[in-house]
Amino acid sequence: MGAFSFHKRFAESALALTGANEIRFFHDHGLWKMPGDSKPTP
Repeated sequence: MGAFSFHKRFAESALALTGANEIRFFHDHGLWKMPGDSKPTP
């Protein structure tokens, strides 16, 4: 996941989409569930 999180192309895309001058990586994990998963979301 780190290879994608810190890839230059994603940083450049984030800058272009937000119009910001800089991007800071704030959170280092994501949560997702598969459709129909019976486990509650934390």
